[in-house]
Amino acid sequence: MNAKVCDFGLSKQITQVVATHVTTIVKGTAGYLDPEYYSTQQLTEKSDVYSFGVVLLELICGREPLSHSGTPDSFNLVLWAKPYLQAGAFEIVDESLTGTFEVESMRKAAFVAVKSVERDASQRPTIAEVLAELIGAYSIQLSYLASFEHGS
Repeated sequence: MNAKVCDFGLSKQITQVVATHVTTIVKGTAGYLDPEYYSTQQLTEKSDVYSFGVVLLELICGREPLSHSGTPDSFNLVLWAKPYLQAGAFEIVDESLTGTFEVESMRKAAFVAVKSVERDASQRPTIAEVLAELIGAYSIQLSYLASFEHGS
């Protein structure tokens, strides 16, 4: 799978700007839409965190956010992956990544993804917190890869 983040510009039509949020006519790409945005019609920074969390889950699991293949309980990536990753069950990690990651770096990335797709926006991290955690995961991964280059 080759990751490609594209324009989410179709996800909203701005009708009113308020200091704390943007009110919109709900539009969005199925599977990426923040559940609170759908119900409140208020787009917030945490809506972007949710969508990013879905993209991160896609990268980790190698699956699209919605899938009509497989069992009914695996249709929605967020609902399917969260319980596995919360339990530390890494067998759902994309098979093409096997042997390419350090477990702690994947654990940190999975933790960020799971927290980012919390249904309650107040339970999601800020994008700055997401970045800090992913930088930590990346540092661990770089050390892991460097150990192979030096024959450790």
